[in-house]
Amino acid sequence: MWYHPDVLAWRRWLSAALCGAARLSLTVHRALLACAVGVSDLETIVRGSREGWERTRDFESDAVAHGGFMEFEEAYLKGLPAAGRVLLVGCGGGRELLAFAAKGFRADGLELSARAAELAARRLREVRPDGAVHLGDAAEYEPPAGAYDAVVFSWFVYGGIPGRARRVRALRNAGAALAPRGRILATLGLREGGGAAADDLARWIARLTRNPFRLAPGDAVNSAFRYDHAFTREELEAEAAEASLRVAQWRVGVADNAAAAYAVLESQ
Repeated sequence: MWYHPDVLAWRRWLSAALCGAARLSLTVHRALLACAVGVSDLETIVRGSREGWERTRDFESDAVAHGGFMEFEEAYLKGLPAAGRVLLVGCGGGRELLAFAAKGFRADGLELSARAAELAARRLREVRPDGAVHLGDAAEYEPPAGAYDAVVFSWFVYGGIPGRARRVRALRNAGAALAPRGRILATLGLREGGGAAADDLARWIARLTRNPFRLAPGDAVNSAFRYDHAFTREELEAEAAEASLRVAQWRVGVADNAAAAYAVLESQ
């Protein structure tokens, strides 16, 4: 089809203008988000992360819930006693709970979102009536002492707990719940290089406004206001030591097309 040259030129100009406006809009969005993070206290970050997770609605999909373990998650099963008891921290809509149940484990869940916890409990009851799903924050919830052969932090959930002190509390709670020779398992995002410019801006805003909460190296808050922390092995070892735990295994690989580490923690 033939177009007059003036029409083609106009379309190209409009395309370039709109692309430029879109790039500018994204830059402004990132800057405003960084400013919001810079003036937010830890409680706001915690609440924003929970609300950001609930907005995804990923946990509502029955197809996802019955999808079983991802390939890298099969590592969870190695070294666990057959038919053991597992606490899954951040159980979402129950995908891993159902996968553990299918392998013969007694699996309980802990979940921040009331809606996700309700769905996970309903799905779990259909296959394992003796399982339970608890509503709560991993940094605050105290499981029964010595009740579990393993505490599993679901897919990148440990790094999604805002603040180092809160993560250490979650590890202490998990450690207290372990039976003798029990272990804690977690999949973690790996820190690669420096942080984004928006995170540096958020830290500068926090210093400028004398905000006591500041993003630490490895911290990030995405456009949905969900917090995430990327780790080095040394950093996880330091957090584990504060909770009287040690890193027994550390394996680096890929999870969901991102560099990740699979870690096993045990009592010191």
